[in-house]
Amino acid sequence: LVQQRIVGGTLPHYLSLGDPQLQGQVERMTRIMDLEEDTEFLLQSPNAATCSAFEHRLDIALALMDRALPQLVGEIRVLITQVIMVEPADGSNQQFDGGSSYMLWGGLFLNAGSHETVAALVEVLAHESAHMLLFGFAADTPLTLNNETARYNSPLRDDARPMEGIFHATFVTARMHYAMQQLLEFKDLNPVDRGHAEDALERNLEAFFDGYQTVQQHGELSEVGQALMQSCAGYMHAQA
Repeated sequence: LVQQRIVGGTLPHYLSLGDPQLQGQVERMTRIMDLEEDTEFLLQSPNAATCSAFEHRLDIALALMDRALPQLVGEIRVLITQVIMVEPADGSNQQFDGGSSYMLWGGLFLNAGSHETVAALVEVLAHESAHMLLFGFAADTPLTLNNETARYNSPLRDDARPMEGIFHATFVTARMHYAMQQLLEFKDLNPVDRGHAEDALERNLEAFFDGYQTVQQHGELSEVGQALMQSCAGYMHAQA
């Protein structure tokens, strides 16, 4: 930890997991990204060609967001300082598309072999930055007060999850819906990205109400958690 240095310059920085700047940090980072019970996210650094192509798509996605979603991308540029490009290693038992952790503040891990359309990248940026935003809201208080050992059905995962995870997933689907809705209002969006955004809009709407039902039935929310969920529900009810 004492080796850490302030990240400066234009943000976010793009780094592969094998970048020399991360020397001495990779073991800690991959261990933190693989903390969940019953899952194994084994990560490795992609090859140079994969990283170069992904960086190009990221540049295009952020430039599109600057035009189509300026408020959201402004928030993302504040929340995310490093995009760390990875790919699953042999032995992983679940597909890894992206991840973040409150113990790696500002770091966003993305599978450089996924998210082949610009709209898909916009969606995953909205997704993972939403987790980072919630980590900030939960810095001084939990979002949920449920027993940490209790498990419930999750809208974004096949496995049962603790209520804090359900809360995150439900909030995230509303944020992804918002991103896709704003993207669809951008008249210069190409047909491929428009098709992805339309599909994602319906998928996230369904997933939100799935998760929201679980939160309503079983969630014991803190004051902060209640305010955040009410804001999401207000937006999503209006969209529905």
